[in-house]
Amino acid sequence: MGLKQVFKKAAKTAFKVADDVKINAIYRTINDDGFNPIYTNDVDLEVIRLEFTADDYRELSFKDLIQPLDFKILILCEDISSVDMNDTVIIDSIEYSIIGFEKDAADAVWTVGLR
Repeated sequence: MGLKQVFKKAAKTAFKVADDVKINAIYRTINDDGFNPIYTNDVDLEVIRLEFTADDYRELSFKDLIQPLDFKILILCEDISSVDMNDTVIIDSIEYSIIGFEKDAADAVWTVGLR
């Protein structure tokens, strides 16, 4: 088993044991034709919601976009293959915009900033 696979397995295990911090969310894929957004796909997910840390403000690729009320979620890459800035995430019936995202080096977890 390669190192990437080890990290993917570790991330999956971490999500399984993180029941106290996991929340339900809907990832909504949106195609925008320039006139009207077209909702193309809703995916039910379990995500981990976290506040941004001091390290995030230094290290994330979208660090300059983070505002005080923004937060991040972690999504297993096996649950969703891609993230797009036009898509949205629904948590507790509130639809959030994506401000930025990145995937870890092992392709195991997406970090998605929401506003």
